[in-house]
Amino acid sequence: MEPVILKDKEHSTFRQAVRKFVEEEVKPNAKSWEQEKHFPADLLSKFASKGFLGVSLPSDVGGGEKDFWYEVILAEELARSRALGWALSILVQGNMLAPLISQLGTFEQKEKVLKPALQGDFYLALAVTDPSSGSDLASISTTAILNGENYVLNGEKRYITNGSVAGYYVVLARTETKKNIWSLGLFLVSSETKGLRKKRLDTVGLKTGDTASIVFTNCEISKDNVLGDSTKGFLYLLRGLHRERLIGAAALNALALYVWEETLDFLKNRSRFNEPLIKKQVISHRMVELRTTIEAAKQFTYNVCESFSNGEPVDKEILMLKVFCYENCQKVIDECLHLHGGEGFLSDHWLSHARQDSQAFTLAAGSSEIIKDLLTGMLKM
Repeated sequence: MEPVILKDKEHSTFRQAVRKFVEEEVKPNAKSWEQEKHFPADLLSKFASKGFLGVSLPSDVGGGEKDFWYEVILAEELARSRALGWALSILVQGNMLAPLISQLGTFEQKEKVLKPALQGDFYLALAVTDPSSGSDLASISTTAILNGENYVLNGEKRYITNGSVAGYYVVLARTETKKNIWSLGLFLVSSETKGLRKKRLDTVGLKTGDTASIVFTNCEISKDNVLGDSTKGFLYLLRGLHRERLIGAAALNALALYVWEETLDFLKNRSRFNEPLIKKQVISHRMVELRTTIEAAKQFTYNVCESFSNGEPVDKEILMLKVFCYENCQKVIDECLHLHGGEGFLSDHWLSHARQDSQAFTLAAGSSEIIKDLLTGMLKM
């Protein structure tokens, strides 16, 4: 069951276009990219040329000026690509960083950074996490101290999506010595900045993506590169993270459904003891249970997407989705991998790659433990 809006001609046509791109440009190469730990950087310009980047952003910054449901469709189709690392890179670019710069950026910042990024000229990266503080963003050690007309940036960021390939970073740094949420700012930092070093990290999963560490040593950043108010970076980031978490929930629900569908096809065509595996009651019941949780997660997400697109406050519900949908997708992948038997244990099987990728789901954009802590306060427990 889908919202009526997703069934109209315009939205259906858009879904078909994204799926065609995924089927032709991504899926046939996903296995080799995975084995070679290759990040397909050149896909960005092809993807952008189809009008798929910034699809819901205003046209004056290079966006498509369509409704939020187009972003949901995009996330759902990218999740079916079997190249989850690259899909994550695209979703971070189009649904975390581009909206953030669109909302906060000056005219000059949008012309210099946002428009070229939406045209596919370069990747964007969000450099937030310090090695020492993790999800505790209010305790970061990276500093940006004003010295005349420039800020001097020092510190290290780790686990950064698009970190080694980005043309520009949005960096969270402490602008004052006092440690609280009102001493943090966001900065646009070019990858060519003197004193900036980056290194791609070797991760267990997301081999088709790019995860990196970045070190800033006395990097001089012009005051013109501050995004919004230099003391409100933490609050800006929270708003952006909510959108990222919501889009992530839509993507992972779609991934869970895709895994389930592929597993069902496998079970129908693999026989044991003179009948297809799906005819075994213990297996069919397990598949029914998984499909039920997928549908529950999907309907919950669609309901929140509708409220979000109408500008209604859904902070609490998005945090619930961050736990429920992300953990449920992990569970579905685990269960379906088991149902594939020995075949799913092979290192080159697409589902074993998805299983490795899934380990990052409940860590990105706030671990489940952190999110549950936030919900404890919001529910006044």
